Amino acid sequence: MAVNFVSNIDNEVISQTTVKYNTAVSKPDQDPKIEGYDFKGYYKDAKLTQVYDFNTKLTYDTEIYVKYDIKSFTVKFNTNGGTVVADQKIEYNSKATEPTV
Repeated sequence: MAVNFVSNIDNEVISQTTVKYNTAVSKPDQDPKIEGYDFKGYYKDAKLTQVYDFNTKLTYDTEIYVKYDIKSFTVKFNTNGGTVVADQKIEYNSKATEPTV
């Protein structure tokens, strides 16, 4: 049986393996990493509502969905005693916007 691990970011297959009929697939030794994203788990469904059980015996080709959340950062502005500027929360690979005073 073919097993595809599919990323929720772009629905691309990030790894593949095979198992014999009526056997369980092993959880990867290391969780897959994608720069700028935090790994959040393995799921049975594309909507990421059902956690995948690695004890499940497979009788057909299977896709296991890998959930990632984009990393975000807080930008704080030091105005050196001037007008207070609100912090900005930005996502990985995004830019802060110039604050208005």
